[in-house]
Amino acid sequence: MTPRNNGRLFPSISIFIIVSFLVLFSSCSLNYAREENFEETNPEMIFNNAVFSRFRSNKVSVSIEAGKMEQYKGGGESFAADVSFRTFDKNGKAESEGTCALISADTKNENYYLFGNINLNLMTDKTRILAEYLNFDKRSEQITSGSESVVSIIRENAEISGTAFSASGVSRSFNFMKNVSGTLETEQR
Repeated sequence: MTPRNNGRLFPSISIFIIVSFLVLFSSCSLNYAREENFEETNPEMIFNNAVFSRFRSNKVSVSIEAGKMEQYKGGGESFAADVSFRTFDKNGKAESEGTCALISADTKNENYYLFGNINLNLMTDKTRILAEYLNFDKRSEQITSGSESVVSIIRENAEISGTAFSASGVSRSFNFMKNVSGTLETEQR
């Protein structure tokens, strides 16, 4: 004996699929923490192939090129993709340059998050940093990575990699907390 289908199962499955589809796609957002305010979750301005420069005392302090840049209401948050950038000291001399896939910038709090294929060249320290994730807090002059994120430091006499990276712009030092490996060349006397 085969079970009978009174035609009720098919409509029930169809309704379930349709309701699931509507719920899934009506709630899609990248910023779940601020769903209540439409203006904060949608960019106020979007720029493609953007070139942006910030000036201080009539001199360029930061120059950014991005494939796409989004600015959010209030001016405190920006996001950029396919990024290359340069920073300059107060005399206009280049201090650093780099590239990454994404930047999330909280300019009000001076906190910057870099993601994907990060290649950062600190010219004044003759140091190159390679990573997949970095956080730069400009107020404290600290650069940190995630606890499991691999970071590589390349200098004239050293190539060191590790995880749980942190660096201080104040003391001009860096350290790794885990998984450290690399080479260090010293002069023999």
